[in-house]
Amino acid sequence: MDGLRHSLFVPATSSFFLVVGVATAIKEQVKTRYAAKDDNGKPLYEHPYRPWIEIDPKYKEQGDRAWRAFKMCENVKEWTVFSMPLVWIIAMFGSSLPYVEDSYVNYFLAATSVLYAYANHQFIFGYLESPEKRMKGFKLRMLVFKLWLLGSGLSLLGYGLTTAAAKLSA
Repeated sequence: MDGLRHSLFVPATSSFFLVVGVATAIKEQVKTRYAAKDDNGKPLYEHPYRPWIEIDPKYKEQGDRAWRAFKMCENVKEWTVFSMPLVWIIAMFGSSLPYVEDSYVNYFLAATSVLYAYANHQFIFGYLESPEKRMKGFKLRMLVFKLWLLGSGLSLLGYGLTTAAAKLSA
């Protein structure tokens, strides 16, 4: 069991970072939503939350911020759904590539997961400020995603070719 735990530690930690990003996005979205109040302290958005409803134009700035928070939260959740399987594919099949050892895969996943978490943080808090300020985090997160997509594709290809070659030689 210790060997299994050891081999799954890095992808599990990566998954944890991805989930923390989603939890942070949800927390910030909820905080922004409940902070949006009119002059009498009444919430601008009733439950269930619908940030797309029209509000009094004099509260446009709060409404825009609530809408950005909603879009940011949805975006972070969606990218997590796309990213997490790639992390696990690399963890499971990455060492099937020539010259790639499990330790290299773990270092790669650890470094890129920390970078992804940092980029997600930049995206979350940048988007709350303005749509333009989200781009630094978005571009960095997209770069990590592309690395994971390429890595998972190459890992699966390497495993498939290795398995096919082993069957042909048997």
